[in-house]
Amino acid sequence: MLRRAAKENWPPIKVAEQLDTDNDNADALLAAAQMAIEVRLTGSPAESFRKSVRRVVQHAVKTRFDKPFDKPNAIDKLVTQICYRVSDVSCLLDTEDGKLSDSCKELRRESHDVEFYGDEDI
Repeated sequence: MLRRAAKENWPPIKVAEQLDTDNDNADALLAAAQMAIEVRLTGSPAESFRKSVRRVVQHAVKTRFDKPFDKPNAIDKLVTQICYRVSDVSCLLDTEDGKLSDSCKELRRESHDVEFYGDEDI
């Protein structure tokens, strides 16, 4: 229902009525659905994954800008969100009869200013 609502630009009040929730929650759900659609339409599964992880990290940095990441469970929550994105790309690949290994080269694509972090850097 959210996919349809996002594609058809339903107002939050209509979504709220359909989902028996308040307008603020409906607005947040619509925004999340729109973001998911945009990520999915990115092109390749690898690029969809990269874009969704980027958004998760951006959100974490934005919402924790004035709060340290050393709060209890903050890193674990971010890792959990990234794991959800791995699950999402796995489902996406299943629908396309693809394998994660088909995307390895694209997932390892780096811009010239990105460094690899190994275990010794952690």
